[in-house]
Order: sequence, then C-alpha cells, then structure tokens
Amino acid sequence: MSKKIIALFLAAVLAFSCVIIVTAAGTPTIKVLTATAAPGETVTLDVQIQNNPGINTFALGFKYDTSRLSLKDVRVESALGGQYSYGTRVVWLNDANSTYNGKILTLTFDVLDSAKEGDASVSVTYSAGDISDYDENDVNFSLVSGKVMVKKATSERGTISVSSASADIGTEFYIDVFMNKNPGIATFSFGFEYDKSVLSLEEVEVNQELGGQFAYGKKAVWTGNADTLYTGKVLTLKFKVLESATEGDTTVKVVYSTGDISNYDEEDVDFDITPGVVTVKKEASLERISVKTKPSKINYFVNERLDTTGLSLYAVYSNGTTETVTAGYSCSPTVLTSAGTQKITVSYYGKTTSFNVNVSDITSETPAITVENVTAHAGDEI
Repeated sequence: MSKKIIALFLAAVLAFSCVIIVTAAGTPTIKVLTATAAPGETVTLDVQIQNNPGINTFALGFKYDTSRLSLKDVRVESALGGQYSYGTRVVWLNDANSTYNGKILTLTFDVLDSAKEGDASVSVTYSAGDISDYDENDVNFSLVSGKVMVKKATSERGTISVSSASADIGTEFYIDVFMNKNPGIATFSFGFEYDKSVLSLEEVEVNQELGGQFAYGKKAVWTGNADTLYTGKVLTLKFKVLESATEGDTTVKVVYSTGDISNYDEEDVDFDITPGVVTVKKEASLERISVKTKPSKINYFVNERLDTTGLSLYAVYSNGTTETVTAGYSCSPTVLTSAGTQKITVSYYGKTTSFNVNVSDITSETPAITVENVTAHAGDEI
C-alpha cells in the first residue's frame, strides 16, 4: 500500500473523528417539542436537554401564547434526580453535577375554548445565574422554542336514535326517530333495519317541524333548502307485530351509507346510530280472580237486593301482573230470596269467585206488635 493511500486513509479517519467530537461536544441546548390539539383539549409538551456539560441547578420560566393556551402543570422528569419546586418558575437542585440528557420537563396546557386555529408558541426562559454547575459557574444553553399546533375545532358527532316500545302480537305500535347534536345538514336518506319475521313497517311520517321536503319509498328521504341544526324527533315509524311472531326482544335501527347525510356544501356528515328495542309479548289473559274485600253489607232480610258497595277483586294475569278490580264484574243472585247463608257468585271476564252473606227471615225474627181494643171518651188519655 503506497504512503499516499495510507495518508489519505488516516486523514479520512481523523476527519470522521473530529466530526464525532464536535457532535458530542455540541452546543448545550434546551428544546421544547411540538404537539397538536383542538380547542377545549388538554395537551402535554416535553422539554429536553441536549449536550449537557454538567449542571446541578436550574431555574426556568415559560413564555407561551396566552391567547390560545393556559399552563396547567409542570413536572420534572424523575430520571433527572434531585429536587424541584414549581411556582412562577420551575426550580431544580441536585447535590452534584448531572450530565443527564433527555426529557427534563413535561408541560401540561389547556387549549382555550376560544383558541384560534394556528401555532401557539411555547419557549423556556432563564436569566444569568439561573443555570449553573456545582462550582457556581454559569452554564449557558441555547433555547429552541416549541409549539402547540391548534387545529380547527371538530364538531361533536351527532346521534340518531330510535325509541323503544312494547307491543302485543298482532297489534300495531309507533316508535320515534330522534336526531341530537346535529352539526348542520341539508339532506338525509335513511333505511331501516329490523327483523321482518317479527315486524312489518306500515308507515313512515316526517316531523313537520323539520321543514323541507320528504318522501318515503324504500328509504326515508328528506331535503331542506339550507343547513338545519334542528334536534329532536325527525320521524315516526308505524309497525305491526306479525301474528307469527314469538315473544322476546327485537331491534329497530336506522341505517345509512356514505353520501346519505350531507350538508348544503355536499360534505358528508356522520352520525352515531343507537337502535331501539321492541319487546314483543302475548296479550295477557286473565287467569284467576279472588275476593280482595267483601261488600260493606253482608247481613240481609229475605227479598232484599244485594248491595255490592265496597266489593273489590284481586285479578291475576298470564304475564304475572295483578290488578285490583272495583267495577265491571257481575254478581248472582242479586235478590236474596232464601233465608240462611247465601253464596254470591262473582263473574269477571269468564272467571268466577264467591263470597257469603247472611239472610234472615223477616217473619221469624221480626218482633210481633199487638194492639188492644180500648174504649175512650173525648178528652181521655189512652
């Protein structure tokens, strides 16, 4: 190998070594990183130290865009060691020089609700004597600012929900469709998803308060002449429970595809969908009745009419529900023609129960009154 080649090789190695040395011994720097957030959100920014020559204390302040941000909290990275406090500035102190490089602080900001879209700058500040080593020599750092990129506030996602209902087999019922947190729409096209072996969709009506034009074929289609922020009931659906349906719960859901809901500028608007639950049940049948309270009057004379004042029944239905019945029943007999204990039969929707009354014979139990013949003159007392 020629001396010239060796010399060139050594020069290259030396140059590379110098580059490494310069990089390792670069300018001490404190750098604030960057993050993105929307108005109303909370965001954290890391502060890093680079090329640290050795320090044992710092006192740092913060400068930031107060029209967009509010500083909520400052935390010192535990890996840095030492002790710290935070008031108007964050103060850190160690018992020896530290050459730690990496994250030293975490800044927590609230992005103001009124924050405008754009960059909100965040920087660290310090004065002479605020950063020093164990021998109390000032250590100077280059400062690199960071920022919170405030993005456009996103509209809260709207919801379309279906109300729930309960219906007997073979009957018709209505459920409503509601729109909430509407960010502004000019048209929608809704389909409906439900179990066609249980339900039949009979009719769809639009709420007149929504305005615009409406048609219903395979889908419910509505169009306005401008964006509307209307929230509330938008549709009413009329269903029938099929005779072949079985008891249980089934769902009704609004469905739509991309492009089915949009604003006046033809931009798609997305909504979260909440289905409704329809509880299908058999019509409850009356299983049995019993006397809950007897009539107020239970003692009678022969040929008196029955008085049912105060009579109430206890009714039990097939679905487990119960009811106190105070009207709508019939009693037999209604005229008490025989003396003794009389059974009264009570009938209510094909079910019967009974109670007893006491009937007395008026001839045997009524005291006899005898009037004697008396002769008297005018003015006599008799």
